[in-house]
Amino acid sequence: MIDEKFWNKYERNMSNPISRFFNRAEIREMEDEIRNANDFVSSYEADGLNMNSTKEYERNMAKIQQQESLLKRQAEIVGNSFMAPRAKSEGVGTELFNLEMERINFRNQYEHIIDYEAKTAETNDSLDYATELLSKEGLYLNAELYSATEVNDSRVKLVYESDLKGYIEKNFESTPSVAEIVSFAQEEKLWTKTPPDIQKEVLKELDKVDFAVEDVPFSYANYCSEFSEAENVPTVHVFNDANLPYETLSYNPEMNTWHGEKYEFNIPNPVNELQKIYNENKLSVGEIISIIEEPEMDDPSNDFMDEDQTLTGYDPDAPPNRIQAEALSEGWMWVEYPDGSGCLESPDGESYSSYEIHFDGNIEHQNLEDKHWELSIDGFSEFKNEVEQKMISKLGNQVAKSQSNEQSLVEAPVVEIRRNASAENGGLSASKDITR
Repeated sequence: MIDEKFWNKYERNMSNPISRFFNRAEIREMEDEIRNANDFVSSYEADGLNMNSTKEYERNMAKIQQQESLLKRQAEIVGNSFMAPRAKSEGVGTELFNLEMERINFRNQYEHIIDYEAKTAETNDSLDYATELLSKEGLYLNAELYSATEVNDSRVKLVYESDLKGYIEKNFESTPSVAEIVSFAQEEKLWTKTPPDIQKEVLKELDKVDFAVEDVPFSYANYCSEFSEAENVPTVHVFNDANLPYETLSYNPEMNTWHGEKYEFNIPNPVNELQKIYNENKLSVGEIISIIEEPEMDDPSNDFMDEDQTLTGYDPDAPPNRIQAEALSEGWMWVEYPDGSGCLESPDGESYSSYEIHFDGNIEHQNLEDKHWELSIDGFSEFKNEVEQKMISKLGNQVAKSQSNEQSLVEAPVVEIRRNASAENGGLSASKDITR
């Protein structure tokens, strides 16, 4: 176990060449234990390029900090040892350098993760808004449309999967608007007037029909899939046991039957609700979309933002809060932005200890010494107090509130003494004029 007792013993063994010689076997064992601890801590869940969530980033950064703490303590002891072997010092220094490079890689990837999560959230909002908007007009998706953007993608990707077409994707240069999503789904014939539950019921019932034909291999075992709609006509595709389509069934609401385009199947409609939908609404998908007013197709971000602001008080357009630092002199301000970021700002406008508050309350910040990013698990008040005390140590007591506020406004008295002396009666007599 590596604790304070372990480090004290390691420091004694490393203190001078004599102790290093007689305790060399124990030193090797202790350094093996340090190395094993480093290896255990550095077993990151993902390398910097494959992280895909802020939670994963925070877990891995916490591990990097543990490893850094071990290496720094070892480097401090080795560095303070009398005539320490140069190779050992350089070895620990190299490990610390490599760890810092790893931290930088993780930090760079974190920027991509933040952008990825924002794009994904905005895309999902637009998808939800689009499906909700068109469902009010009686239109529904016949396949799941979802965001498949990856962390390092420069563009936003929407995809859906189809037994007929396979994996279909559409790339957008930026977060797609509601109108763009509706248009893409329309191009791919993903909109239908049939609700999802009736789509499933129709496919389930048609699956019970035997669509076997002599000239199609493997058609003895078949299934129905791909419910779609074009020009106000619902269609379903029939697949053989090799997952190959060989027939298309089209629905006729007047006859209430499904008709095979190639093999002349004529199947009575097994779900009565379907006929009601197409008898009552004669408009096609395109006609329904065309009558939706353009303002309703606007980006839903404002609607979601208003709702979010009502529930949480978050307003991304609000100006930052500027709060006087408690332990520092007047003009030192904590600048707190609505998104959870901020910094300590000096009276001349210079920024220190920039920080970001994560979703779990942990705080990632730049330290004052070398501006490397570190993760703090303390509360926000504790974090600010620690930074203010470090700032006092760094810049001196002139920035401390107690020092600046206790300057005396009363000047010390000036005492002027003038002496006139003359010898009289063998002695000295003096007159004093004291002015204050």
